[in-house]
Parts: sequence; C-alpha cells; structure tokens
Amino acid sequence: MMIILEQMESSLLTFNCSLNTPKNLATITAPYQILATPKTKPFEANSQVLIHVYYTTRVFSDDAIEPRSYVRNYLQNYRELAIGIGTKNILIHLPATLNEFKNLGKGIKVMVDELSGFNIHLEIPSWSADLRKTMKNVDEYMEVIERTLMEITNDESLVDSSLKITNDRTSMKKSTDGSLLMKNIDETLMKNISERTSLKTLVDSSSMKDTDEDSSMKITSERTSMKDNDETLMKTLVDSSSVKITSERTSVKNDSDESSLKTLVDSSLMKDNGGFHFVPDTAHLHANGCNTNDMIRIIEKYKHKIQYIHLNGNKQAMFRSDNHVPIFSVENKINNWEFLSEYISKLNKICIAEITKEGCSWKDWEDYAKKYKFELVKRHKAMRHQ
Repeated sequence: MMIILEQMESSLLTFNCSLNTPKNLATITAPYQILATPKTKPFEANSQVLIHVYYTTRVFSDDAIEPRSYVRNYLQNYRELAIGIGTKNILIHLPATLNEFKNLGKGIKVMVDELSGFNIHLEIPSWSADLRKTMKNVDEYMEVIERTLMEITNDESLVDSSLKITNDRTSMKKSTDGSLLMKNIDETLMKNISERTSLKTLVDSSSMKDTDEDSSMKITSERTSMKDNDETLMKTLVDSSSVKITSERTSVKNDSDESSLKTLVDSSLMKDNGGFHFVPDTAHLHANGCNTNDMIRIIEKYKHKIQYIHLNGNKQAMFRSDNHVPIFSVENKINNWEFLSEYISKLNKICIAEITKEGCSWKDWEDYAKKYKFELVKRHKAMRHQ
C-alpha cells in the first residue's frame, strides 16, 4: 500500500504574533503562536492560540519536581493565562541536554500535576553536544519519550503499536506521588545512556568534535546509507511496510457541514479533554541529524499525535545549534525542502513559521503558500512574518 500525496488534506500556514499590543489580537480568528512569559497577562483571543512557554521555564531541571519549585509556579501562571485567553494549547520543549533527559520522568510528572486537562504540545528541541553523542538518532529519543509518557499517563495512544514494553517496565506500579515510577525510569534511562556514551566515546569522539563543518558532519554508515531519492519521493510518500498506519489514523473525512478549514482545525484541536502531543520543528530535526526522508518518516509515525508543526529552515549544518531562516531561504541547509513542504502541506496540520532575523515580504509567503498549496492565514499587523 502506498500513501499518495493527493489523498491528503491542506495544512494551514500561520506565524507568531507580537504581544506588544495584545488588544490587536482580538480580531484574529485564525490559529497563531505567542511566545509568552510567566508574567504575560490574559487578553482577548481565540481558542486556537498556541502558548509557547518561555525558555526560562525549565521543566526538566533538577529541582522542578519539588513541591514549591519556581517551575511549578510558572506553569500555574501559564495555566491561568490559557484559561484567561480561552485556549487549551500549551507548548513546552522536551529535554535538550543530557541532564534534562535524566529528569524526563520527573518533568512529565510536573506537567501532569500542573497542566491537567490542557493539550500539552511537546516540541522536539535542538540537542546539546552531550545529548547528540548519547542518542543514536531521533527515533531512539522519541521511543524513550513516548514509553515514559505512557507509563506515567497510561495513555496508550501516545505509543505506536509496534513498540513492545518489557515486563519489568510495565509491571512498575505508581506510588501515590509517582516517585517510585520516576526513579525506576530515570535509573533505566541513565544506565542505557551510560552504556551508549562509553561506546560512542571510543568510536565517535574524533568525528563528533566541532573542529570544522566537514569533520562535524561525519555520520555513521547507518545514516549515510539513507539517501534522498527525489524521483521516488515525488511519486509516493511512504511505503507502508516501514510505516504502519491504521485506517483510523490515515482517514480524514470531510462531511458536507465541515468543509471549511476552520471547522477542521477546531475539531482537531478540541476533540479531547487534554493530553500530550508532539511538535516537530523541521530546523531542530535537521540539527539533530535528520534528512528529509527521516523527517517524513518521523512525522508519519506520530502524526496522530501532532496538531502543530514548526515549519522552519536551518542555516546551520547538521549537528550544530539551529539558526532559523524561512523554509524557502537560499541559506536553508535542509536538503529537498521543496518536497518536505509539499508533503507537510497535505497533512491538515497547523504549521507555524517562526520569526527569524532574515527579512522577507508577505508576498514571499503568499508565493510559497500558493506554490506548495498551503492555506495561508489572512494578513494581520500583529503577525510576525519576518
């Protein structure tokens, strides 16, 4: 079975909005993203606003789990902001460093405690050097994330049916505060990390040092064997032998009374009473070693838990900190970004092009949306499209 691009739905292309004059946002009916601080006050908006938690709220820090930690206090502020705005959507970055990854279970428990009932959108970040050396690839990272989420939340929809949880992990029972579960998960994760770090230090240390662009981009034979085949990609999307998708996850139907894009977006965002979702950022995935084929495979695997996609170009090479540029920029280093754009435009997701320092006009975005068949939001003075 092949999934053909033409069978999918249209995605919406939107942007960050400035909070300099919050009253200007009242007239925007389309989805958009705001980068809010814990001190941001509620304002009149719509239910499709995505609140991007500010980077100083380190949910996976060592002391976030403490009963009166500043992280808990900040999340409570974001909860009140979301209630005041009337949205259920809050975005938080997943672990970006090895130390944060060690605290994965604790951070998820904090979010469960403080943001129950909200849609928590977990963004895959650009990794630090120590986490890049530890993780084999993004697939391994996501497997640990989704298993840990399921063990803490008991939400089996977060985990792909092909994953098998070992008896010793599924038999762990939650204590009243979840501390026993988190301790066992963290010990298991750190054991795997320690073993992998020892092995990769012997094998990869010379190739992973940031000496120059060429030496930093040495990739294992497993990664280099995955080549972009443009001719094949433009005909089909993904072979179902490598990405198994149930009919429930692939069939998006348009009833006659739900033909508008807004209705489709509303039903997608508000269909449940909260839970965890994933937010792929194309610039971050590229920074973590993913080519276009990898990105498509990962998005396909998790698209049933994806509502938002950060659609960004990256002017840096792989395995370096990301530096956002518009996806169509001549400086974008993502190979075959044109096909990636065509693929994402058919997924019926909300795509956010985040602000960059590189100038581009609204017409540039109109041309891009028209060429790759995105539904572009109506222009508004609060939209940060450049």
